[in-house]
Amino acid sequence: MNRPNRVSRPRRPAAASDSAPPGAESPWVLLRSATAHPFIFKRMIRGVDPAARSGDVVQVYDKRGALFGRGLYHANSNIAVRLLTRGDVPVDGAFWRGALQQAVALRETLRLAEATDAYRLVHAEGDGLSGLIVERYADCLAFGVFSLGMFQRIELVAGILKTLLGPAGSLERPDATFDDWRVIVRADERMQRIEQFDVPPPREALSTVTIREHGVRYRVDVAAGHKTGFFVSAE
Repeated sequence: MNRPNRVSRPRRPAAASDSAPPGAESPWVLLRSATAHPFIFKRMIRGVDPAARSGDVVQVYDKRGALFGRGLYHANSNIAVRLLTRGDVPVDGAFWRGALQQAVALRETLRLAEATDAYRLVHAEGDGLSGLIVERYADCLAFGVFSLGMFQRIELVAGILKTLLGPAGSLERPDATFDDWRVIVRADERMQRIEQFDVPPPREALSTVTIREHGVRYRVDVAAGHKTGFFVSAE
């Protein structure tokens, strides 16, 4: 016997709700379903604290009302929450420093600096920092941003990274100090529209920087993130 086709019902979008989980800390998000992935999509959310604002760190509760984790919230993005921690782990200064310290330590373990001064320092979800990529080009830190919450915390993250990396010496500026790190922020125009932030032009003309890689020097377009030419190092 043929069975009639089931009609799938669309899930309700995330909506503001006054039905807070018992003992919930504001701002909060209540889940309909959970996942092991750091992305929490709108369809997975049952309710949102009316006090929650895009860019906030929110407390995320599962459908039983237990604290699931904390992450960066956005009301208009399909990725409503980017989880940063699970369980009762605060997203505070210690969290940011610990996550970045772990990312830098991994690159030191791989001994990348022995071969090059251009490499990826932070790789978004791979380093537990969803919505953020940071690449080093000699004495320049290039931020790739995919989240309003991360964009709002660029100054915080850059300050911690400068402390962890130490002096910004490079081929072009061998005597550069801790304060001489240059920072550039990059973001796709579509992502800026979705996440509702605007990346300002660089404060200084970065154009190109010289990096080294396995005894070869390259001129790199920092804004675009690609090599523009090279010459053999005298080293």
